[in-house]
Amino acid sequence: MNRLPHVSMMGGMDVRANEDEIAEAGAAADSRAVARAAGVNLVGMAARSSRALVTLFVTRVAGPGVFGLFTLALAVVDIVGRLALFGMDKSLLKFVPEGRERGEEGRYETVAAAIWIGIGLGTATSLAVVLLAPWIAGRWLDEPGMSLPLRVVGLSVLPTTLASLLLAATKALKIMRYDAFVTGMLMPLGLLLLSVPILWAGDDLTVLALAWTGSCVAALVVSAWFFRRHFSLRRALRRPRGEALRRMAGFSAPLGLHDFVQFFSMKLELFILAAFVAPVELGVYALANELATVVRKFRQVFDPILIPLMSEAHDLGNTARLEAHMARVLRWILVLGVLYVGALALFPRPILGIFGPGFAAGAVVVVMLSGAQLLNASTGLLDTAMLVSGRPRINLLNMSLVLVVQTGLNLWLIPRRGLLGAAWAALAAYGLVSLVRLAQTLWILHLRPLDRTHLKPLAAGAAAAAVVAVVDRAVLGGGVAWAWVPLLVAFAGLYALFLRGLGFEEEDAELMRAVLRRGKEKRAGV
Repeated sequence: MNRLPHVSMMGGMDVRANEDEIAEAGAAADSRAVARAAGVNLVGMAARSSRALVTLFVTRVAGPGVFGLFTLALAVVDIVGRLALFGMDKSLLKFVPEGRERGEEGRYETVAAAIWIGIGLGTATSLAVVLLAPWIAGRWLDEPGMSLPLRVVGLSVLPTTLASLLLAATKALKIMRYDAFVTGMLMPLGLLLLSVPILWAGDDLTVLALAWTGSCVAALVVSAWFFRRHFSLRRALRRPRGEALRRMAGFSAPLGLHDFVQFFSMKLELFILAAFVAPVELGVYALANELATVVRKFRQVFDPILIPLMSEAHDLGNTARLEAHMARVLRWILVLGVLYVGALALFPRPILGIFGPGFAAGAVVVVMLSGAQLLNASTGLLDTAMLVSGRPRINLLNMSLVLVVQTGLNLWLIPRRGLLGAAWAALAAYGLVSLVRLAQTLWILHLRPLDRTHLKPLAAGAAAAAVVAVVDRAVLGGGVAWAWVPLLVAFAGLYALFLRGLGFEEEDAELMRAVLRRGKEKRAGV
């Protein structure tokens, strides 16, 4: 297209051309920001694989029974921790950048409000778990021996809440490496090192609880150190004005309730299963669920940087830019998610068998749960669009729907089908809410986040899985030990090949290279 420099003659076209150039420059800058932040978060997600070492250690040394009860104890504090955090981690992502416009004092008011509310709620919820631990263990979970471990992990709620808020403040400045280090490396490795005494301890569950709480305290100390590099800790701890407290509490309340309902619905099947199955079976399901929820982390790679960018696009009224962000990241989630879920679907038994021979019984369960989490992670991005548009209550209604449907199905199916019943309930609930999210995005926000390019990862994954399955069953007979390892490598290679053959978006390919390059630089210390 020829440029027309004469403003006097073609001023309108020049203005439009300049606007197009500005829009393209803004989109390119956004893409680079997403790539840089996602690269850091990708390194953090890879570092979180150290959590798998903890799981492997516990399952191999303590067995599925102890692992099931430990997971149950952490589920209690995870749910309670959502109440303590109160959605303020997400509020900080929105308010801290806005606080810059009101001046430095406004930014500190926002951070201080979150910290003071967090201290109050964290202290109250920690004490509640400690005091109610005998009742929770004996009456609710029907495991009286869990009383002391519950009290120990209950002490972790306050430091975890404060660490999350301090890290959220730095993420609001688009600094992702601190969160990647603390949650991706420090906490899992700390838990692993502190749980080593389990080899000599008589009470495995209590030692694991102590290791967990110790790693959370260490996370708070390091998070405070990172926080001080960009904020004054003294000013952040100054008592905020009532207006700042009300603003933070008012905006965060629906977010906190949404997170609470979401976490409760995710952990609900564990509590219902605990009433109907033995701890060993509970451990099998807990491991399958832990492997399946890895899919959610693919979305979390992009969330911290995507929320500020989508919020900016919405505030500017730039619908095309907002829609482009959603469509691009949704493709990336599908590319990563289909690869991971496909691997689990092809070889669930040998993968579960790594953690111990008793876990292979969860083969079908882990496939169903990973499929449910892929649906949740993909359409969960639409919740972010609702959030930045100022409609967090719709997300709360969606998660309430998941909770109601999943609770009803769990109570109906678990007594009849056990672990499979819980998996069916999760798949049905997340399938339903995915359809609801898509409808809301179309009718309320008038956005179209899906197009034909999103079918390419699904088609490539199905084709690659079919080829590998035929080779495994028809050629190798499905009985060659450890043949699944090279077959998984072949699946990944075929998947990439088929994606390229289907015409993978060049923009996506370029940005994924930027993500991987940034991750490599971070690992090299650049």
